[in-house]
Amino acid sequence: MRIAVGGAHATGKSTLIAELSRTLPSHKVVEEPYYLFVEEGHNFAGEGSSVLDDWLPPVRAAMARLDLVVFVPIE
Repeated sequence: MRIAVGGAHATGKSTLIAELSRTLPSHKVVEEPYYLFVEEGHNFAGEGSSVLDDWLPPVRAAMARLDLVVFVPIE
C-alpha cells in the first residue's frame, strides 16, 4: 500500500509518518518527493507556467500509484 501525507508547514506530518512507521513496520518511509525531483534536476526556484508544466506530469504519475492520500489540515 502506498500512502502519501501532505499538508502545510508544522501541522504534524512528520509526527504522523513516524507513528505510521512504528505501527506498520513492514512498510518503508521514502524521502519527500521534492528532494527526489531536485536530484533529478527539476528547478522549483523559477516562476511561470513552464515550471508547473514540468512539475505536474511526474506528480500526477506519482499520485496515480497511491492507495491513500492524507492531508493534514491547518488548525
